[in-house]
Amino acid sequence: MPERRRTVRDEPDHGDDRDIHVVRNTAKPDRIPTSRFWALGALGGVFLAVFVMSLQWKDAGRIDDVSVRGAVHFSDKEIMERADIPLKALLDTLSLGAVRERLLSHPYVRDARVTRIYPDAVAIEIVERIPVASFMSNGRIRYLDADGVVLPYLPGEAPYDLPVISGIPELPRTRVGQAVASDDFFEAVSILSAALESDTSVYRLISEVDMKNGGDVLLFSSEVAVPIIFGRGEAARKFAILRTFWNKFVREEGPENLKYIDLRYDDQVVAKWNNKPRKSFNASSM
Repeated sequence: MPERRRTVRDEPDHGDDRDIHVVRNTAKPDRIPTSRFWALGALGGVFLAVFVMSLQWKDAGRIDDVSVRGAVHFSDKEIMERADIPLKALLDTLSLGAVRERLLSHPYVRDARVTRIYPDAVAIEIVERIPVASFMSNGRIRYLDADGVVLPYLPGEAPYDLPVISGIPELPRTRVGQAVASDDFFEAVSILSAALESDTSVYRLISEVDMKNGGDVLLFSSEVAVPIIFGRGEAARKFAILRTFWNKFVREEGPENLKYIDLRYDDQVVAKWNNKPRKSFNASSM
């Protein structure tokens, strides 16, 4: 009887020198097609080339140009100095937030946008604050924008022909770059806006808005500083009456002969000329 071939599973290992025969699977593994090797190699080469090129591109992306838009009060040179963007620095290492903060540190800059433009440029877009009124502080001219932010006088710039706001105690105490904390300021701005909406000639007629520290508002004309007792409220209606009265009566009599105008009444204008008694004019009949 022929001897049966032993396998590992037939007998345990006794530590002796007996021959142990192992049955192996002699089936050949499936071969990967040669074309797939070539495709994988080509794809890896492409990724490697793109990676190397991206590193080279980033390294070559040094700042060569800085453009500025939106600046009215500043020259491009002044914006560049404040932005402090180092030319030839790597574009990707530039902190856009830090550049923006440096620009916003100037009180005339309301907003700033800084953008990378690949491969080698930076774009700066400025939104400036627009003065709408002025005031005097310790003998110096200061401007105010519609948000009440105090703006400095810019040397070398033609001074704005803006109405003066007075009678607000908080104004001279507010520093440049800070906003005025006063409701009276915003009422003064609304009065000026109503004058502009009524007629540009009415707006140009006003040289000063005195808020009287919460009392009846007093306007002064740009022609010979005629006092106009304005009161509070109904600004649009009052400016419509003022425009008609000024064109019909003041032009004829001469503003230099007018002592004051009172617009606080609903249906009449009270005026006082020099050396004449006070006179009332029916507003609806003018």
